[in-house]
Amino acid sequence: MGSHIEATIASKAKLIHEVYARDRTGRMAYYFVMVDEAKQNTFIKALDNPPVNIAEYGLILASGYGEVPNRVKDYLLKKYCYKMK
Repeated sequence: MGSHIEATIASKAKLIHEVYARDRTGRMAYYFVMVDEAKQNTFIKALDNPPVNIAEYGLILASGYGEVPNRVKDYLLKKYCYKMK
């Protein structure tokens, strides 16, 4: 059973996108978004035409300002098997 759960979690990592952009206040921010599988292509195209409300495309797993802290990297790796690009 553990291998099925691990495989399911690992498959979710493919749905996570790193987005670096200015937020509504003009500050540079990072976002890690798990985009719904059915919305992948639409999301990627939308990023070319800002502004984009990324929450419309999936679940924001983490966000913040400045450099991505180690606690966020560790969280994404442990929970979703996602390693930053």
